[in-house]
Amino acid sequence: MSNKESKKENKRNKETVKEKKIKKDRKVEKTEEEKAAQRVERAKRLAARKISLKNTYDSLEASVSRVVSWFSATVDRFLFSHKYDKIIAVLLAVILYVTLNFSQTGIVLDSTYTIKNHPVTLNADLSVYEITGYDKNVDVVLTGRTGDVNTARTQSNTKVVLDLTGYQTGEHTIKYNTVNFSNRVSVSTKPESATITIRKKETARFKVTHEYLNLNKMNEKYYPETPIFESDEVLVRASTKTLNDIAYIKALIDVEGATETFNTEAVLYAYNRDGQRMDVDIIPSILKVEVPISSPSKTVRLNVNPVGIIPNDKSITSITLDHNAIELYGDRASLDAVDVINIDIDASKIDRDMKLFEQIVLPQGIRQANFTQVSLDIKLTDTVSKKLIDIPVAFENNTAGYRTRLFDPEQTTVNIEIFGAQNIIDEINEENFGKVYFDMLNVKPGDVTLPLQVRTSHTWIKYVLEFLEIKMEVVAE
Repeated sequence: MSNKESKKENKRNKETVKEKKIKKDRKVEKTEEEKAAQRVERAKRLAARKISLKNTYDSLEASVSRVVSWFSATVDRFLFSHKYDKIIAVLLAVILYVTLNFSQTGIVLDSTYTIKNHPVTLNADLSVYEITGYDKNVDVVLTGRTGDVNTARTQSNTKVVLDLTGYQTGEHTIKYNTVNFSNRVSVSTKPESATITIRKKETARFKVTHEYLNLNKMNEKYYPETPIFESDEVLVRASTKTLNDIAYIKALIDVEGATETFNTEAVLYAYNRDGQRMDVDIIPSILKVEVPISSPSKTVRLNVNPVGIIPNDKSITSITLDHNAIELYGDRASLDAVDVINIDIDASKIDRDMKLFEQIVLPQGIRQANFTQVSLDIKLTDTVSKKLIDIPVAFENNTAGYRTRLFDPEQTTVNIEIFGAQNIIDEINEENFGKVYFDMLNVKPGDVTLPLQVRTSHTWIKYVLEFLEIKMEVVAE
């Protein structure tokens, strides 16, 4: 490129730059003008808002001024009216009283606390008189400043006293008195008073009974016998009415873990007919006692009693037990009442020779046995029958001494057919079968029909009576 063309090109570039600068300057000027216009517009809006606020304030001021003027005029008319001067005087007096009292006491926040079940101290000669009708514990209500109440509730020397000094027998209403409470709190009781009855005490003798505690915590082989007291009678002091309400005096004796005879002291309590303890004087209140501990036992036989019918026309020919007898432990009365322990088995499930294991069920009052399970080896055979002739028919429980006349005189005896294994029924006859009888326990005179009952020790057989009931006339002597 020549120098001439180069100069022309530089000139054109300079002109282009100059034009761009001019355009940029014009654009800046336009932006400044727009910002100025916006500021003017904002100033106009602020001025309009100030005018609106001023108008609103002026309106509110005028309204308040009118209300104040109305209230002032009303108060002036009320205060300076002869019609209301007495009412105004009373109101001013009340305001003055409240103001003076408030200025003297300041703000006082009272609190309340209730002491529950505070013991009551009875001032009376309880060796001579019986006192009833008062609460042995009452609630004490403390009221006052919070700090004073908190101090009073922690005092340990306080008392609630029911003072019967000077009162004679009869009924009286007496206020509970509070003693040793802080005088900075208000103290009251709930209830405030008691309606009590004063009766003179009398003395009576009572037999001492006993009750053993924790029998279930003794070894079951041991049993406490009748205790031996140093005295079997005690004196009881109470009013005649209370003495008449006493059912028994009982000594409570703890026998937990006892295995041998021991001596102890038993506390005595009086009980009414409902089993509730009574508040009486028992002299002495504790008795020395010897408690004999024994291990009473009795050996009785075991008897297997099939219940139901053995299927397939079979009968039991033999049962072999691993124990034929059992030793029982319990109190003597319960032992005396047991002669045999029956083992019931379900006969309907015995369809072949088999071995069974059965639990021993102990009668009531029997505490323990030398074993609790027995093994039975049962053998079956075919069933045969046999007839027993002319078994006498007896009666039981004819306590009224009635005479009887049978409608059928031949029913004084009955024939019985027995079923069982051959070896079993061969040993049974009219003499050893058992007893057939009717029970007259609740029978009244007149014509009656009673069922026949059977008592037999042969539990491996079945039997059928020739007749099942008996008709008779019952005649009173």
